[in-house]
This record gives sequence, C-alpha cells and structure tokens, in this order.
Amino acid sequence: KPIRPQQLLEALAQALNLQLQREKKSPNAPALDANLASRLPLRILLADDEVQLARNLRLLLERDGYRVETVSRGDEAIERLAKNTYDLLITDNSIAPNAAE
Repeated sequence: KPIRPQQLLEALAQALNLQLQREKKSPNAPALDANLASRLPLRILLADDEVQLARNLRLLLERDGYRVETVSRGDEAIERLAKNTYDLLITDNSIAPNAAE
C-alpha cells in the first residue's frame, strides 16, 4: 500500500535526525527548508516494483535536489548495493526478489 507523503517525510526526518519545521497555517503539515538537499546531499536507492509509485517518489525527491536511482526487483537492489554506496535505501517490504516472480 502506498505511503502517505507526510509519513515518508516524518520517517526520513527521524532517520536523518532532523527537526521538522511546521508551518503556522497548518500545524499538522511538516515542511523542510528548501536548501536541505544542498546542506545534506543524499544518494538514494529506491527499490519498488510498483513502477508508478517509484516514479512519483523519485520525481519528488529529485525535485528537492536528491540523487535517486531506482530498481524494480530485489536482485537488482542487491546488485546495486554491492557496486555502489548509498546514503539511504527506500524499499517496498514485499518487492519481488527476481524477474521470475
């Protein structure tokens, strides 16, 4: 099931030990400053077999200035992790391990 944008933002902030700034208009809507990606650049690997969800999340993260690579299978993710260094891995908890599944 897709993650809500607010849940993703809060999880990323917690993982990166960041304090979210809340806008006065809507106290429930967290907001990160516009320069966060330049101050805290991350190389992200996004592993999800739901192509549209992965595409949308990649576009959001890239719009904010992050470097994102995507894969759609578990074996691809393992291969990329073996060859490259990433700061963050975002993955589906039920991603297919290989092309046969």
